[in-house]
Amino acid sequence: MSPTVTVSVNIDTKQTEPKELKDVSTKAVTDPTIDALAKRLTEGGGDISLFDYAQWLNMRIKNLLGNASIEIKEATITSGKFYNEDKDKSLLPSQVDGTVIAPGQIVTVSACGKKGAWVGTEGKISLYEGSTRICVFSWDCPFWSSKNSFNATSVHPSYNVTVGDWNQTGGAIGNVYLEVERLD
Repeated sequence: MSPTVTVSVNIDTKQTEPKELKDVSTKAVTDPTIDALAKRLTEGGGDISLFDYAQWLNMRIKNLLGNASIEIKEATITSGKFYNEDKDKSLLPSQVDGTVIAPGQIVTVSACGKKGAWVGTEGKISLYEGSTRICVFSWDCPFWSSKNSFNATSVHPSYNVTVGDWNQTGGAIGNVYLEVERLD
């Protein structure tokens, strides 16, 4: 049987001095990430925060186009944030746009939820060779859901885009290995 974590929200906005708070909302949650944290808590796992970037992904994009570069454009984040190595240092979508993946190189684009909030990550990026859009990568890694999504869409017919394995069920999407090559 999976452990169940009960999240209680206590609100009393008219209070001026500390008093006993009233429980106004209780929701039982069953999610693999929450279940794992609850298990660690019950086994004396020490200091555990539910909010420390549980939802994240690293897109490791490999350029197999031969002698052409790939450029990342149209970076969009609708939930969470982009980051580069340090999840505490956010990147704006405009800082992700313009990233160039040289021939034969691998570039990592990372996104995560927000620390201190029950927020996952959702967004998309497009890959271009010159003015030709190769494809769009989109993801949704919600905090409260046991189902993640990652998609390569709008793939141009002149290219092959390979998406490696990734975690589809709860928690972080994790590392997603992506290869982009031109069809001859």
